[in-house]
Amino acid sequence: MRIIFILFILLSLIITGCGQVLKQTDIPDKEGVFSDVPIQSAIVLSASPATLYKNDTTQLTCKLINVTSNVSYVWEKTGGTFNTNQNTSIIWTAPNQTGTYNITLKVYVANSLLGEASLFLTVNDNSRLVNVTNNITVTTSIYEHITVTDSISVTIPIYEYITLTNNVTVTTSIYDHITVTDSITVTVPIYEQIIITHNVTNNVTVTVNAYEKPMPARIVTNSVKRLNNALYAEWYPNYESDVIGYNIYNEGTGTKVNNSLITTTNSIIYGINNGQYYLYSVVAVNSAGLESEKDTWSYFGGHPRIDGSATLAEVDFNSSLSGFDFNTGSIVNSTNPAVDIVFNYEPGINMYQIRNNNPALGIDLTKALIIDMGYTYDFYQEQVFEWVDYYYNYQTASIGHTYLIQLPNNTYAKIRITALAGNYITFEWAYQSTAGVKILSKKIK
Repeated sequence: MRIIFILFILLSLIITGCGQVLKQTDIPDKEGVFSDVPIQSAIVLSASPATLYKNDTTQLTCKLINVTSNVSYVWEKTGGTFNTNQNTSIIWTAPNQTGTYNITLKVYVANSLLGEASLFLTVNDNSRLVNVTNNITVTTSIYEHITVTDSISVTIPIYEYITLTNNVTVTTSIYDHITVTDSITVTVPIYEQIIITHNVTNNVTVTVNAYEKPMPARIVTNSVKRLNNALYAEWYPNYESDVIGYNIYNEGTGTKVNNSLITTTNSIIYGINNGQYYLYSVVAVNSAGLESEKDTWSYFGGHPRIDGSATLAEVDFNSSLSGFDFNTGSIVNSTNPAVDIVFNYEPGINMYQIRNNNPALGIDLTKALIIDMGYTYDFYQEQVFEWVDYYYNYQTASIGHTYLIQLPNNTYAKIRITALAGNYITFEWAYQSTAGVKILSKKIK
């Protein structure tokens, strides 16, 4: 019986890049029986560079161990192009599409397959990655990441990230983030963030010639209210992280109103002449000192008004303390011709009333018209007389309710009840003495 010795020798293979060596093929003798002579051949396949992006090229190299003569090669691929498919060293051009591609080399000796090896190359999506060194000038339009070193001049209109070292000059228009170290000059018209590293040990300085953050977005004014010789403005906030406050400008004089930066979303503008036309604007300010576009508004100055609080001590129609005259801000008799509203308590139904006259005189719609605006948190909640489809010559008085009042001479007033006890009614009041003006804000002291 013929003894067959089969010896498999595993080869030590050097693989570079992303290469893989496929199976080792033994060569049978003419009878189809393996020889007892060990085979010591190997295929080493490499790519340089091995990190690739769309449309990049790489050098593919095949090294054969213990195979010297009568050798032929066949290169195969799942994508991209070769400059040839016969040599031990060829150029592969990556396709314009991301993915992993298989490069296979089949090696034949005397037209018999010795073996094959595969290399898996990944084509990355970021075809705009640039690494440049040693006195190189780079001009590029759009990419995402650049690492540059050693005396490099870079012109970059648009990108997202840059890391610079060692005597690098950069001119760029728009990007998001920059980190610079070691004697670097940067010209940056528009960006969002800059981090500058100063190497104190080596006495290295970093100079930033010109840069600025984008100016803040324009804000929107919420409301402007006329006060006595003042305006009260409030606006919606700008939530950008680098916005640190707001400025107000008098567009008529071109001057800034506030001495220091406004850090709230409201402000009172003093020194307003009642009845005069004004034009103001408000802007947001970021940490670089840049201002947003102006949100401009125009208003007439406020109108004079009087206001205060009062207590009516004996609330009945026969009392000299049951009526109120807004023009003089005084308590008067309910039958006084100057009376604007009359307060009354009906003990039988335990109800307090606000009336436009003494009911003994009958209903008179030529007198004050009274609107109950319901419960309000404070006296400032109702600032403007708002006409509604209903009005009355009397209303039930309730604590916390605000009442808007139109007087016969086309002037307006409001009251807010703060206390009701026995025959006593206490209320806040405000009166607009200018006919036709419906602003009823109590003065902000």
